[in-house]
This record gives sequence, structure tokens and C-alpha cells, in this order.
Amino acid sequence: MKIYFLIFFLGFTAVSMGQSIENIQKRLKLLNTDMKVKFDTTGFSKLPRFSFFCTSEIVITEEGGTEKIVPSETQEPWKYYSVIDLNNDGLNDLIYSGPCSVYDQTGVFVNDGKTLQLVYDYPGRIISIEQNGIRTTINSLYQPTGCDPDNELTEIVISKGISATTNRISFANIPKLNLDELKKVKIKGMLRWSPKQDDMEKKEGCFDRLVKGNHLLLIDKLTEVIQLKQSGRWLLILYKKNKDESIIGWIEIK
Repeated sequence: MKIYFLIFFLGFTAVSMGQSIENIQKRLKLLNTDMKVKFDTTGFSKLPRFSFFCTSEIVITEEGGTEKIVPSETQEPWKYYSVIDLNNDGLNDLIYSGPCSVYDQTGVFVNDGKTLQLVYDYPGRIISIEQNGIRTTINSLYQPTGCDPDNELTEIVISKGISATTNRISFANIPKLNLDELKKVKIKGMLRWSPKQDDMEKKEGCFDRLVKGNHLLLIDKLTEVIQLKQSGRWLLILYKKNKDESIIGWIEIK
């Protein structure tokens, strides 16, 4: 498996972590992007020492106190790392995007001058990196593995210091969209993962629990959302759950 980074150098400095139509258009377009730029590990040997569970050897203590070292499961782990100054402070930082157990993992490390601080660690593979001289914006995509039901598109922003802010969009399947036709609407009702009314309780096999049809969540009061598509009486919308999380689903026009 090869991991590639898409790097844009932008001329503007404003970026929104909110639910602006422009930001959502830009992020959703990445789902169909296949531009590939190989990442660069130049300077890797000069970075502070670090450990990351996806590529670290595992020490197992066997019966009798004997220690056994088990190599990382990741083949050629160093090719999934990239050295990059994420916060424009003159110090090289590090990102990982590659295999880890049964799925891909994204890890982001920021260099504080003495150590590499892990500021982001979550399943998914990096599909884009954007830099504008002030901040770096990384987009990572997690696709369902096993029992996990949702895709997750996460925007990670590092602007200064050693912290990161994130904004995650979760969704099931998204049909083909005309992203130039997005608009804000106000709506309330039951948000569902498919455009049909399904209220039957059934047992979810993976977690042995009862779920109610295709319910995602109830929007119980009139709320502004972004409409992505309309199909008959059904709207595909993006609903902002909180400042860090949004969800895409279908809601019926009453």
C-alpha cells in the first residue's frame, strides 16, 4: 500500500473550522480526489526519538520472566512517515499515515524542540495536506472496517504551538453530489442513514444491541443545516452536532 499526500500552498490565510458552505464543499470534494504527491522523509534521522504503537516493536514478558521482542506487523514502516514543519516554527514535525492492525491509522507529532508530542492519533488515511505559511490543514479519511458502520472525514488543523484542532464529518454512503448546489435550510425531524422510513426495532449483530430502523438522531427543533441533495421528499443534509462533529444523513420533508 502506498500513501500519498496532496499539498496545496494557498494564498489566503482565513480558514473555517465551522459549517460554512465553502468549507464543506472543499472537504467533500476531497472524497473524489485522486491527485498523488509522494511524501518526504528527509531529516527523519535528526528528529527527537519517539515511539508509535503502529510501528514499534512489542516486548512480551513470557513465563519465567523472559522477554521476547515481537517486530512490528507493518512492513517497511518508515515509508509511511513524512517529515514536515506543520506549525511554521522552523522545527520539523512528523506525520504517519499507514497500516496499523486491521485498518489505516493517522498519527500527527509536533516537535517542541526536545520531544515529538503526539497531538492526533485516530484511524484513517491522510488524503490531503494544505499549507499556507500560517497553518497546516490535514484531511484524514476512515472507511468502515468490520463492525464499524460509518465513514469519517476528519479535518486536523495545526496553527501554532503543539496542539491540534479537529472537525469530523461522519456518514454512511453518499450519492453523487453537485457540490455547487449546496444551500442552507432550516429543518427538524428524524435523521436517517438511508432515504426511507424504517422504524422497526432489530438486533445489531456486531454489538448485540437493539437499534431502531435506520435512525441516526432526532433533530427536535428547527435547526439550520446544509442541504447536499434532494431526492423527492427526502433531503440529504449535513447537521452540525457540536463544534467538533457533524453528521450526514437523510431527513423527510413533512
